[in-house]
Formats: sequence, C-alpha cells, structure tokens
Amino acid sequence: MLQVFVNGKLTMRLVCTREYLPELVMGRLLTEKMILCAEDVRSVTVCRFGRNALVTLREREGDALPASDSGDGGQAQKSPEGASEEPGNKDGIRQENSAAVETVASCCTGNQILDRSLALDPELRPADGRKIRKEWIFRLADAFAREQPLYAATRSIHSCILSRCGRILFSCEDIGRHNALDKAIGYALLHEIPLPECEVYTSGRIPLDMTEKVIRAGIPVLVSKAAPTVEAVELARSCGIMVIGQARPDSFRLYCGESSLV
Repeated sequence: MLQVFVNGKLTMRLVCTREYLPELVMGRLLTEKMILCAEDVRSVTVCRFGRNALVTLREREGDALPASDSGDGGQAQKSPEGASEEPGNKDGIRQENSAAVETVASCCTGNQILDRSLALDPELRPADGRKIRKEWIFRLADAFAREQPLYAATRSIHSCILSRCGRILFSCEDIGRHNALDKAIGYALLHEIPLPECEVYTSGRIPLDMTEKVIRAGIPVLVSKAAPTVEAVELARSCGIMVIGQARPDSFRLYCGESSLV
C-alpha cells in the first residue's frame, strides 16, 4: 500500500503495483481534483520502499501552505533518502484518523481518499472535437496484444497505454485499472505531453468513474479491450469524448464520438 502525504497530511492510501509511483500520484492528484495541472505541484518524492509519497503543492491564492525548497513544479523522484520509510510527527507529517472514503468503488483495490480538503471543483469540460484516425485505434490494440507481459502471463492484471496521434508513448500495468489510467495521465503531466492530443487504451471495462478521469484529464479518446457502461457512454457523449470498446488489432466497436472518427 502506498500512503500519500500532501503538504504533510496523510491524504490517500493506494493499493497498487510498485512501479511508476510518481506517475500514479500525479495522475491521481489530477483526477481527484486536487490539482489542475502539473505546475500546481512543487515536488513528489517516493521512498525507496514504495510505501510513502510526499507531495508539496504550490501555494494557491488564499491558502497558507508550508514553505518548500523542493524545486520546480512537477518535479518527481524516487529517492532512497527523500521520503521516510515510516513517516511520523518528527518529520512534520500528520497521520490523522480521518473518515476514509473509497475513491473508486467500482475497483477491487479499495483505494481511499482520507482528506478532501484540498479538492477543487473544476467543471467537466467538453473535448475539442479533433479528428481521430481508425489506424490509431488499431495500433493501440496491437500494442496491447504485444507489450503487456504481466497481463499475458496472469490475465488478472490491468494495463493502460498512452499514445499521441497513434504513436505509443507509455504503457504500464497495475492491479487496478484506475491506477493504471492514473499512471498514464501522470506520465503525461511529468513529461509535459499535452493530454488533449492523446488517446488512452485500458484493459478493463469502462465504468462512469473511469470516464470522469479521462474527461478531467482532457483526453478526448478512451479505448478499451472490454465494454463501457451505459452511464459512461452517456457522460462521454455529453462531453464530446470518443469511447471505443472491444478493441482488437483488426476491429473495434464505436459507442460515441462518431463525428470525430476518420
């Protein structure tokens, strides 16, 4: 389990696969509305054991956040020294018994948000309606079929692939499909990749909360090996998001976003 401390306060507990943890934290901060962009984050540091992540946010107007000398916005590292293995009060970190809220009820990981005081309230914004080529979708599905070793070996892990105009940029695997999606989003944030120009492929079905994550990230195309729920398609359609399910290297099913497909 990864405990995430934001400005010294225990904010999230994430049950996850221990790779791409800075990316997971950045993506989850965005999709849980705690940040609006990478520049809102001064630093992210993950301990060498993968148990704790320390996040420092930049001060918002009207806030009084702790001062930090950690560097520029969006800086992330996985350091053997940076974060304490077992944070406590001696490091200025408060572990409080907050009322835990399961952040993704449709996922089996039981991830929890412990503090929503930092959450902003951005509106779900419509996508820009850019054109998407069919061959980009086939390329994503083909990459999934070839490049997911844990999924191929176990059939019990999820994966997510990030592409930009059909070019594969990043792929990851995790025990939770929401985690995998957040890792892909976080990767884009940390590498200054414009998410409105990207597509994502997920191995799992698409419930409503996965669609919300994609919309909050500004990604206009959500592709899945499985199928979306009715509620997910309705929300995606209202925000101009293309949703594709049952995607294979030679076929797919388009659920919404017909006008953007060329």
